[in-house]
Amino acid sequence: MIDAGVHIGGELNGKAVFGDNVKINRNTRIDVTGYLSVGNGTVISEEVIIYTHSHGKDPMSNPKPHKVSIGDNVWIGVRCIILSNVRSIPQGTIIPAGTVLRSQQDLEEKCLKSF
Repeated sequence: MIDAGVHIGGELNGKAVFGDNVKINRNTRIDVTGYLSVGNGTVISEEVIIYTHSHGKDPMSNPKPHKVSIGDNVWIGVRCIILSNVRSIPQGTIIPAGTVLRSQQDLEEKCLKSF
């Protein structure tokens, strides 16, 4: 289910694949310049931003697409930002509200794993 105000798009012809029973709440922005997969039962809360590309240190450079994979039953809290260096979010991960994930290390340090 996708709520009002959700924007899914990108700078290049990327791709997004969503599993069953995915919930994307209002005012979320999902970049598909690269490739994004979202697993079954995942909840993306309000005003989340997910990027699948970067420009390195030059904002005027061509975008460099990345692959970002979000596992099954992940809960991404309100106003989280997930940058393209986070390549994989494992099944059952809970990302607390307001978290900014810049790398896989941030994921390990800032997130919870449900059991």
